[in-house]
Amino acid sequence: MKKLLLVVSLIVGLVSGAWAVDYNSCLHYDGKKCYYDADKAVQYALKYAKNDTYPFHYVYNDAGGDCTNFASQVLLAGLTGKTSSYSIYSLRNKFLADRNGYLNSNTFLAWYFNSNNNIYAIGKGKYVIDRGPAWQGAHQLYYYASKNKNSYKGMYFKYIPFYPEDIKKGDFIFVNWTPSRTKSNGKKDHEMDHTMIVTKVNRNARNYSDVFVSYHSTDRKNISLQEVIDLSEEGYNTIFIVFRPIFYSDYGL
Repeated sequence: MKKLLLVVSLIVGLVSGAWAVDYNSCLHYDGKKCYYDADKAVQYALKYAKNDTYPFHYVYNDAGGDCTNFASQVLLAGLTGKTSSYSIYSLRNKFLADRNGYLNSNTFLAWYFNSNNNIYAIGKGKYVIDRGPAWQGAHQLYYYASKNKNSYKGMYFKYIPFYPEDIKKGDFIFVNWTPSRTKSNGKKDHEMDHTMIVTKVNRNARNYSDVFVSYHSTDRKNISLQEVIDLSEEGYNTIFIVFRPIFYSDYGL
């Protein structure tokens, strides 16, 4: 009986390890945490900013836009240190710490991509797509970044004030294009509509023209924040919120 329990424990350990980050799946792995590398993230963002035909990754242009799906790939590139879409896709199943929580509770606090296949969520009586809502949705990733504490499993972000001198390459900027618009329920629109990656910052940056971003939907590469503001229908009333990816953990505290 003891031998059987030992074998079962070993199998469980091996299966669990197969779905966890480690030195082989992370560029900077230390203390059971996978730290984000902004330079690698930016390399991926610039490589694919004008190319939404990358292999394996579904393009969501017909499902609300591809900006956050692209940003999530950039985030995965920053964690793995890989700058090929093939390479990060092959490592995606190492970053599934949020998966069980999502399948069992359907919480927004789930950032992962396993597949685009439908799977049955036990206890919920419905089918869900096998990726977390924060992988694809701009507001969902914003919510995740603002609520997922450093003591939780998954990805931890740090809030950064929206001042040019505080923003760095690799930061994520969430955008609410229409903050003054009134929704059908009579309330103001507080949802984030878009996700961008900071891909260049001029030395001694002091103005929005010194900070450059790249994103999908519509595909842009290294355009200044000033250009983004000028393109927005609400101009300087547009809401920009910045978060900096820090690390990913399978364990939490």
